[in-house]
Amino acid sequence: CSIFISTYRYSEEFIFKDIYEWAGKIRMINIEKSEPVLGGISIEYSDCFDIVKDATFVLDKMNHYTWEKASIDEVAEIFSKYLMENRDNEIITNQSPVQTHKIK
Repeated sequence: CSIFISTYRYSEEFIFKDIYEWAGKIRMINIEKSEPVLGGISIEYSDCFDIVKDATFVLDKMNHYTWEKASIDEVAEIFSKYLMENRDNEIITNQSPVQTHKIK
């Protein structure tokens, strides 16, 4: 089963529509969120102008992996790895001059 950005957005909207009015929509601002488990620092979110490109790249890689043959530990490891990669196979960084908004 292939997952594409439109499928992902629809799923997110279906799951979170009663919680967030923006569920399933592409983010138009850069964000950061203090994570207590990370000592108060934020994880690096994709730049708002790169979300579609980054998500399409990651979902394409995930669609080419043979998930059925992987153990649950392998699935967790590979899934996490793919979520951390961008098109250059590097950690996603937020280097845009666009203002970043903090979320709670």
